[in-house]
Amino acid sequence: MKKLVLFVLIALGVSCSAIHKPQAHAAPSVTAPAPAAPAAPSSAVNMEELMSLLGGEPDAPETDVKCPATGHCVLYQRLNGPVDDEHVVHVMATLKAAKAGQIVMLDINTPGGSLSTGFELEKALESTPAQVFCVVDGDAYSMGFYLLQSCQYRVMTKRSSLMAHEPLEVTQGPTPLTIRTLEDIQADLHTSARALAEQAISRMKMTYEEFFAKVHAKNWFMAWPEAQARGAVDCVYAGTGASARKELGETGALTCQK
Repeated sequence: MKKLVLFVLIALGVSCSAIHKPQAHAAPSVTAPAPAAPAAPSSAVNMEELMSLLGGEPDAPETDVKCPATGHCVLYQRLNGPVDDEHVVHVMATLKAAKAGQIVMLDINTPGGSLSTGFELEKALESTPAQVFCVVDGDAYSMGFYLLQSCQYRVMTKRSSLMAHEPLEVTQGPTPLTIRTLEDIQADLHTSARALAEQAISRMKMTYEEFFAKVHAKNWFMAWPEAQARGAVDCVYAGTGASARKELGETGALTCQK
């Protein structure tokens, strides 16, 4: 079993709830066997296939970063794709190698992903001695939203969007499901949902009850005005991820919209 916090694109007609696809069988014949009818297209998509469609290739790490004689030392990493081991490995390495006095800029555009991988990245974001600016320039959906709440400086560009929801449990392969298994999954989802909510509201301007009402059994999408009003971000940036990187290098800070 693999627990994922995912953004499901309903507009694509994708169903993530199907676990098993029945095999089509040709009807028996006393004469020459008739050609088997083509199988009806299924709306079920494997989770790894879905996440690969939504995300891009992981960016290569910046190697041999030399801090300039003037300006500020900015270590740049981009999370462009799902939150999984492949896409966060370079981010984790940068955060662990960063030193006090340096700035790490994490440029975020993600549909979400693994809860366990996300927790590891959250811990790395919170424990690095460097200043961390997380700049959403695109989407911070699902696990991406919760990652944003672990950043020292939470920034989103005006062309970006955020989305929070409750976690999903996805089983893959011929996993036997018993009543006990389903009860365990339900209990795990409830506790994970509460933990994620507590993580979010520790930085936001709302109570647990208000947050629960927004995400229970639905997706909560936020453009920058609501994200700013709810305290989901510290800074709304009028530029782009590229211009934010340049400004951080020159001034060590970002000009935020009031």
